[in-house]
Amino acid sequence: MGQKYPHDSLKTHNIRGSFNGTDIFTEYDGIQNAPENFDELFALHSAFTWAENVERLVEATNAIASRDSRFRPTNAQQTTLLEAPQRALAAMRSPAYQEVEKELTNLVQIKRDQILNAASIDNVNLRGNTIEQILTQTANVHGLGDIVRPLDGGRLIIDIKTKLIDRAAAPKAYNVDKFLEFLAEPRSVFAFLMLAVRVERPIVQCRLLSVFDDAILNATGVQHHWAGRGSRGVTQLSGQFGRASEPDYAPHIDVRRACSFLERLLAL
Repeated sequence: MGQKYPHDSLKTHNIRGSFNGTDIFTEYDGIQNAPENFDELFALHSAFTWAENVERLVEATNAIASRDSRFRPTNAQQTTLLEAPQRALAAMRSPAYQEVEKELTNLVQIKRDQILNAASIDNVNLRGNTIEQILTQTANVHGLGDIVRPLDGGRLIIDIKTKLIDRAAAPKAYNVDKFLEFLAEPRSVFAFLMLAVRVERPIVQCRLLSVFDDAILNATGVQHHWAGRGSRGVTQLSGQFGRASEPDYAPHIDVRRACSFLERLLAL
């Protein structure tokens, strides 16, 4: 018999053991665990890296007391936060925001061939990171967003999201607490640069859309188990959000619905 070490517990570099087959979900995120849904389920899970999976499993197994990262707004911050959808609507109509969208659209067209090459990468995380690097010309920092622009005395943070038109995809969207904390800042606006790519055609389309746009909200779900216990979790995009990148898509923000969405996030 081998020697047992009292402190030889589960670590991220020391994975072992097995799983109980009865623990397999019959349904995940409202999707039945059946062969006809495997592509969609795989897309949901492939948005998270192996390292993120391992860290989550190790934390859950060892019952590690995680750092409390939950954002707790003051009354003033909560007021500012709940004004975010109205700010987004005003920003969307402003010349400054439209100028940023024009700038990024031109950049995407300049980098079109590089984006198409990167879109051929099979690994979804590597593909997304590579396209971000092409457009930002910097290393991936994995913050709330990839691009920051001044906007009407405040900040516009932009996160780049890529969707292959002919494939199911469910990219991570944002850390809920970081998202809420940023939107509690005066004059803060958060948006996605939505890229839709088809390699075979080839097609590269993009739109700058508020996170409160109807199509984006329809696709946004919260995944609690991908974050520590001291967090509200992360959001993930799924469904038919790719149409929001099409040139004829008309952006629309329902302010009341968006405020209700923020109130649900705060209550998590």
